[in-house]
Amino acid sequence: MKLESDLLSDLLKRILQSTSRLFDLLEQESVQLKRQNVTEIVRIAEEKRRLVNQLNSLVSRQEAFLSSRNLFLGRMGIEALLAQNGVELTLANQLEKDWFDIQRLAVSCRRVNEINGAHIELLKHHTQRCRDVLKGGLSEEGTYGQDGSKLYGGQSHSLMKA
Repeated sequence: MKLESDLLSDLLKRILQSTSRLFDLLEQESVQLKRQNVTEIVRIAEEKRRLVNQLNSLVSRQEAFLSSRNLFLGRMGIEALLAQNGVELTLANQLEKDWFDIQRLAVSCRRVNEINGAHIELLKHHTQRCRDVLKGGLSEEGTYGQDGSKLYGGQSHSLMKA
């Protein structure tokens, strides 16, 4: 049982480190969105993509670990494993702490990611409105495109010509 709990402990530590790194990246992204630093936003997005792929792989390994022992996935499986005899108390406490920290960080990541997504949508909307003004097609009447964004049909003269 010690070897199994050590394996789970290693997986949880790696998931915790990756989740913590993701939170840091989301915080950096938030700062760069406020600065409208496109180069950094793109770099961070690529790093987030790689990190999320790594996290998905680690979580799949954790789920396979629990499943192979006929345990539930997620919190219930971790708790069932901890309740089994043979898990050293100190290790059980550390596993519980790591699991709690992962859950807490995941909630924080979700919150910051939603805020960042809303900020990106706002910037996208602002950019579109500026383009509409420059093209002279700004009108309060319009239709909606396939993605739900408003399409303006007013065809007045352009403010700029190339």
